[in-house]
Amino acid sequence: MEIGSFTIAEDCMFKARDFNGLLLYYSCINNRVKLQNLAESAETGGYHNVAYYSYLLLNDLEKCLDILVKSHKYPEAALFCRTYYAGKLAETLELWNKEINLEDQNNRIGIFILKRLFIFICHFIKI
Repeated sequence: MEIGSFTIAEDCMFKARDFNGLLLYYSCINNRVKLQNLAESAETGGYHNVAYYSYLLLNDLEKCLDILVKSHKYPEAALFCRTYYAGKLAETLELWNKEINLEDQNNRIGIFILKRLFIFICHFIKI
């Protein structure tokens, strides 16, 4: 990259599966087509953070929420909906509530904290 051969650097990052580097590069040059391809490759490869941020840069809120739900990150999904995608908030909170109730027998203290956070968020957003 020092000599300015970005195409070679891009090929190397792709072959090395350096999705973080590609995310930085594509977001800097604002190449939406390559960012979309990166998001799909990262999601297929299990790089959920890169896929999430790629879809967020592409303003694909449905895919962002889908990644959070598939990863069982319900608190993050609820806050994401609260901020960006209010139409899906009630559905996401319901998924989170089901997950809390399923895990209730295994981890009482952690679930107690999650339930309190859930109640706080529901009260805060007036649902």
